[in-house]
Amino acid sequence: MKLKSVKEDSVKGNVELYGNKRAIIEGCKGVVDYNEEFLKIDLGNITLKVTGRDLVIESYIYEQIDLKGEIVSVEFMN
Repeated sequence: MKLKSVKEDSVKGNVELYGNKRAIIEGCKGVVDYNEEFLKIDLGNITLKVTGRDLVIESYIYEQIDLKGEIVSVEFMN
């Protein structure tokens, strides 16, 4: 099911979900805002928002974030 059409070249990142407990996010230009309940990441032309509980950035290296916790939603925002 396709929810929203996004131009392929407008998103330079990649998101891999491992169930609802871990996410690997590539192409991160910076962390916009972060706490235990949400994470906003700059991916260039778009912002990625991850919401959940007990979210922890395990690592952030080479434009890649390893996020752990209970992930409830992932949203692309303009």
